[in-house]
Amino acid sequence: MPADSVCRKFEWMISSQKTAAVRSFNSCLSACLVGLVLHTGCASLLADEVAVDVEKASRRFSESVLPLLKKHCYECHSHDADEAEGGLVLDSRAGWELGGDSGPAIVPGQPGRSLLQTAVEYLDSELQMPPAGKLSSREIAILRQWIADGAVDPRVAGPESPNANGQTVSHSQSLWSLQPVEVVDVPKADGDSWGLNEIDRFVLDKLRQQGMSLNAAADKYAVLRRATFGLTGLPPTLSEIDAFVSDDRSDAYQYLVDRLLSSPHYGERWGRHWLARYGDSNGGDINYAQANAWKYRDYVIESLNRDKAYDDFIREQLAGDLLPDGGSEDRRRELLTATGFLMLGPKMLAEADTDKLLIDIVDEQLDVTGLTFLGMTFGCARCHDHKFDPISTEDYY
Repeated sequence: MPADSVCRKFEWMISSQKTAAVRSFNSCLSACLVGLVLHTGCASLLADEVAVDVEKASRRFSESVLPLLKKHCYECHSHDADEAEGGLVLDSRAGWELGGDSGPAIVPGQPGRSLLQTAVEYLDSELQMPPAGKLSSREIAILRQWIADGAVDPRVAGPESPNANGQTVSHSQSLWSLQPVEVVDVPKADGDSWGLNEIDRFVLDKLRQQGMSLNAAADKYAVLRRATFGLTGLPPTLSEIDAFVSDDRSDAYQYLVDRLLSSPHYGERWGRHWLARYGDSNGGDINYAQANAWKYRDYVIESLNRDKAYDDFIREQLAGDLLPDGGSEDRRRELLTATGFLMLGPKMLAEADTDKLLIDIVDEQLDVTGLTFLGMTFGCARCHDHKFDPISTEDYY
């Protein structure tokens, strides 16, 4: 396709209703993601809504719910069955949490969204359990109330039903990226005078565990070069060398670090690590220039130099167009520029099927968001259940 035709095609895309759909998706994606970032308390809200006496609820489960499951469900949905129907087992809590081929069987606190409740109430002509006949009104009410109260299930032990890729709930929950941040005890200094901060004490503790001792302290010139290269990517000037080497203050090093962090070169040096996906063109099959991409680059550099809070840094890039600007035009431009994060990356502009092009853009945005902020890869699940991260194709779509 001639270059001028490509340019016209791209201009049509960004001015047509197709692009309105892209913008609409970006806003939708931003809304969903900013919900994750801004409203992390949703789980606790749900917990408050369905708060119950756990001991009492556990006893009610054992006396009313468990016998019902054993009588009507275990024949087809347990580990003792020859083959669990639909991959669903109900003889362990992990079984209904993971669910079967259709996903989790129960959404605690929400019987209306729980497949198990839909099945027993015969609300779906293709999903009616047990198939031999509908449960009594009393039995249906018992299940509904149990789910509404949070689906308390004291069965901690018991076999787990793996999904199609052999994963279990415990395996999925053990992934490093899903672990909560833990508070760890800082090793004791044991009277050793070495170490400026707590990180140094961790280093010293590991050295001692390996029977190793510290090297001799670096001289001031070496310290200056290491710090300057590390924080700005540049060598110290002759005047900076003379000033630091002759500085006899006990806190000379702290002053050095503060000076380097205040340098505009700090953001230029460390912003590059965030800009691993950055480019002044879309790449891919047609290298079409993105003339204003540099504005996003400068936004990243400026954010580091202003020591912007990391959580704000994330929110602005995922949902800057949805955040309040306080009536400031400059702030509005900054927030919109931040969403360049979603627009960067390869785009196959020669794709003749504009619907597929839209989905490809969506896919790339989902994948980079998962990689960057969640430590998980989403892109694989576009075609198949993920073999490592606990994401199914159904979850993806």
